[in-house]
Amino acid sequence: IRDSVTTLAYRCPHLEEVDLSFTYLHNLHRTEGVTDDSIAVLAQRCKNLRVLKIDGAPGVTDASLEAIGAHCKKLTTLHLDNCKKVRESGVVAVARGCAALTHLELSHCTRLSSAAVTALAEHRGKALVHLGLEGCKRVTLEAKIALVKRCLALRGHLAARCTLAERYYHGRDGEEQDRAKAVLHTRLAAEQGYMEAQDRLGDLYEHGEGVEKD
Repeated sequence: IRDSVTTLAYRCPHLEEVDLSFTYLHNLHRTEGVTDDSIAVLAQRCKNLRVLKIDGAPGVTDASLEAIGAHCKKLTTLHLDNCKKVRESGVVAVARGCAALTHLELSHCTRLSSAAVTALAEHRGKALVHLGLEGCKRVTLEAKIALVKRCLALRGHLAARCTLAERYYHGRDGEEQDRAKAVLHTRLAAEQGYMEAQDRLGDLYEHGEGVEKD
């Protein structure tokens, strides 16, 4: 598989979308699949990549992400679901290097901590639309709140967004009271079908708090 990816990169340098998810084989002695070396070649050769999916790649580490961040400047979507060796430094490299990134899947990357999410909020805050964090138990609620505070276009993480809205409403936990921002974040969650936020938004309209009474 490793040699196949390298060959693909050399023969098809204009690729825009590559899906290598769960492309590995088990034998008696080891697991063979996508490696850091093959991803590095792919990133260096295929600089027009917009979508790259390498979910479930046991051989992928932060070295792969550093190569992606260094060379894949047009990348908009990166899937790393169940890449167990990915850590903060790799995510930081992608956040800093991939200026077009809007969709990042990190679910079940169990070594990730809140520092990775903080870096994404800092570097990709205005553009990020999707960030998958299911199964990332080391990522705290506070990190997710910091994320949604910066990432207004981000979908999901609705409990964190509602918690932030309540902090703005009451002026607590480090946030100054701002009823308009409370309405904004409540509305963003409500528009995604979050029932708690829909109920809360109705109350805000009913009492004219942060919005014209209606």
